Amino acid sequence: MTDSDPNAPGVPLSSSSPVPPPPPGAVTEAMPVTANPEEITFPVPWYKKPAGIAMIVIGVLLIAGLIFGLIWAASDDNDAEVVTASVVLVPKDVTGAGLDRGFLAEVTATGEFPNSFVWIEPKAAPGPGGIGGSTDGSDRVTFAWAPAAEVVEPAAWSSTITLVGNSPAGFTPPGPVVECVLVRPDEQNTTISMDVVVDPPDPTVDQTVTYTFPNHEFLRGDTVTCELVSQLPPETTTTVPESTTTVPETTVPETTVPETTVPETTVPETTVPVTDPPAQPANATEALVAAGNYGTFLGIASSVDSVQRLLDGVGPITVFAPNDAAFVGVPLPEGAGLEQLLLSHIVSTETIDASALFDGRTEVSVASNGKQMVVTAPPTIGGATVVQPDLLSTSGVSHGINALLPTVP
Repeated sequence: MTDSDPNAPGVPLSSSSPVPPPPPGAVTEAMPVTANPEEITFPVPWYKKPAGIAMIVIGVLLIAGLIFGLIWAASDDNDAEVVTASVVLVPKDVTGAGLDRGFLAEVTATGEFPNSFVWIEPKAAPGPGGIGGSTDGSDRVTFAWAPAAEVVEPAAWSSTITLVGNSPAGFTPPGPVVECVLVRPDEQNTTISMDVVVDPPDPTVDQTVTYTFPNHEFLRGDTVTCELVSQLPPETTTTVPESTTTVPETTVPETTVPETTVPETTVPETTVPVTDPPAQPANATEALVAAGNYGTFLGIASSVDSVQRLLDGVGPITVFAPNDAAFVGVPLPEGAGLEQLLLSHIVSTETIDASALFDGRTEVSVASNGKQMVVTAPPTIGGATVVQPDLLSTSGVSHGINALLPTVP
C-alpha cells in the first residue's frame, strides 16, 4: 500500500475525491453506505397516522358518551325520585310548646284499586289498620305515601287519608275544623279544612280523635301541614253573692218555767244492719273493666285463648295492662308473636302489689318465660310507667301502664 493509496490508514477521504474502480477480477466487499443526515427519515408515529387519529377520535367520543350517559342516568334517577303525597301534623298547646302524640294513618287510593300505594314515611311496617307514627320528642310527625309501581298514570293518581290519635284527659282537642296549609308544586299555597271528630266529647277522660279531609283528594307532590292546638279545659269558679240580712233586735220577756218531772222511758233496743263492703272483682278481667281505659288490651287479649284463661283465672296473677292510649300508632304482631307479646305483660305465679314491685326488685319473671326489668327511681317496669297501680281482684292485682312492654325473651 503506497502513500497515495486513498484507503491507507491516516489518509482522509474527501467527499469530493473520486474513488478509483477496483482492478479487473478483484473481489470487492460491499461497503456500508452512510446516508446524508439531512436525508434520514423517521417512521411516522401511529397516533399521527389517519387510522390512529380516527381511533383517538372514536375513543374520545366513547368516553364523552360514557360521561354523558352517567350524567343522564344520575339526572334520570333524580327525576325518578319518588314524588309523594304527605301530611305533616304539628301537635302543640296554646303556649306553642310541642306535645308528644301518636297517630294511626290509613290511606285509600281513589278508583278501583284502593291499595295502589306504598308508604314512604314513617319507616315502620304498616299493620292491618294502617301505619303508626309519633312525634318522638320532635315537634311534628310526617306521613308520606306514593302511588305503587303498577299505577299506569301516576300523575293522575289521587288518594284520601284518615288519621286517628289520642287526647289525654285534661286536654281539649282542636276542632271541630282545623285550617291546614296545602303546598302543591307550581301552584300558590292554599288553605284546606280538616274535620275533627272526638269520642267521647268529654275532656276529663281520654278521648279518641279522628282527623279527615272530606273536601280534598291528595295528588303526588301535595304536602299538607296542620297545627293541632290542644288546650286545657277552663277552670270553673262559682261566686256566691254576699247577702246582708238585718235581724231586728227583740226583747224576750223573762219567764219562769215550772219544774216538771220527766217520766223514765225505756228505749227499745234496735239492731243496725251491717253493710258489707263492695266485693272485689273476681279476676283481672273484671278489675280492668271496672277501672276503664283498658278496652283495647282486653279486646286483643280475648283473641288469644292462653292469655284470656290467665286473666279470667283464680290466680295468683299480676297484670301490667297498657291503657288505650298506649296502643295508638303501635303495629302489633300476629299469631305466636302476639301471644308472646301479651304473655310478656303477665306474671302468672304471684301477686305483686306496687309497694312490693318497687321495693328493691330489679326484674320480674313473666309468663313468656322472660324477665322484665324493674327500675325504682323513677319507678318503671320494662320502660313503662305505672299510671294506675293496685287494681285489686280476688285473683291478684293489675297495674295500669302507659306503654307496651317489650316482648321477652
